Amino acid sequence: MPPGLVRFRDGAQPLNLAADQARKLLDGGVSQIRLRPGAMADRIEAGSLVWLREPWAMMPWADRLAPTAALQKLMQGKPFADDLHFLADGAKPAEFGITRFSRTLPRSHSRAFLRVTDVENDQLQRWTAADEAALGMTRDDYIAAWSATARAIASFGGDPNGLRWADNPRVRIITFRLVRQNIDAWLGSQREGLAQPKLAAAGPETAAASSAHPDWPVRGSAPSATVPGHERT
Repeated sequence: MPPGLVRFRDGAQPLNLAADQARKLLDGGVSQIRLRPGAMADRIEAGSLVWLREPWAMMPWADRLAPTAALQKLMQGKPFADDLHFLADGAKPAEFGITRFSRTLPRSHSRAFLRVTDVENDQLQRWTAADEAALGMTRDDYIAAWSATARAIASFGGDPNGLRWADNPRVRIITFRLVRQNIDAWLGSQREGLAQPKLAAAGPETAAASSAHPDWPVRGSAPSATVPGHERT
């Protein structure tokens, strides 16, 4: 294999994102995320395929159904495909039902994944011009976003000690290319020798497919200042 070429494996794992984190990734212009060590982050390495889970909602008819059952009914066309809303695409419309945590999104309805090209273990406060370009935000904006995440952890009863920017914890620094396509659809075409990955451009790619289902609308671009990829739901 030529130097610098990463072999990607069929095995894939999920990454839970908040709505603003998913928005930041899907808008394009981001090629690095930083994750606190843990069971999910520690399994990611160069060559990993990581499919994205994000908060979502359906119409009230689905509120009493488990996620898989609700989506099976949706895919049967009962009632309509536009009864699914991703919160990364904007505030939940008033007519929609309960908000579902990102961890409940089935893999079949994930609309993007990451092809990981490099993983480093380093201090959170490491900051270079290349890091700033890859993260898609200034150092001050990143500090504010990371601090907001630490406060959110505390608000849900978690312990933010050691996670604050001032603590300078060690993190997993992950470099990737974004593919705006359902991972199983992409893997299926790859196995057939027909894969044409829709690698994200440096800027927003509003013409790309926004989901695993062709009837779901293409999403527009929206700014975000949240730590991209920092795991929380």
